[in-house]
Amino acid sequence: MRKIYLYILLVFAISCNEKSGQTDNEISEKINSSNTNQIVTGYYYIGEEEKTKFIPNIFENPTDARISHSMEYKGISVYQSKMIAMKKISGLPAPNSINSTPDSLVIKFYYDWAIKNNYIKK
Repeated sequence: MRKIYLYILLVFAISCNEKSGQTDNEISEKINSSNTNQIVTGYYYIGEEEKTKFIPNIFENPTDARISHSMEYKGISVYQSKMIAMKKISGLPAPNSINSTPDSLVIKFYYDWAIKNNYIKK
């Protein structure tokens, strides 16, 4: 019984470690990947860690509607992961709900915020 608890604790510790502390290079590799799951994961880390240096990347093809099929991010589009990252970085709620379908109002809202706060040069 004790071995089972140790095994569960080990699995939990490994999974927690995997979620944190992504380097900028690791994030860059993920968001520049051709694999949708990797891209969504990369933007997840950008939002969680509030990595403002990647804001210009968020607005490169912001309407990317490809959807992740991984267990962790199933049904999340690249667009959705980008706008959720912007929501976390800016601390501002989106004017419309963020779902898998690209919304130009949401994109413009966060793009204007990024310009106003000098993260993107117009």
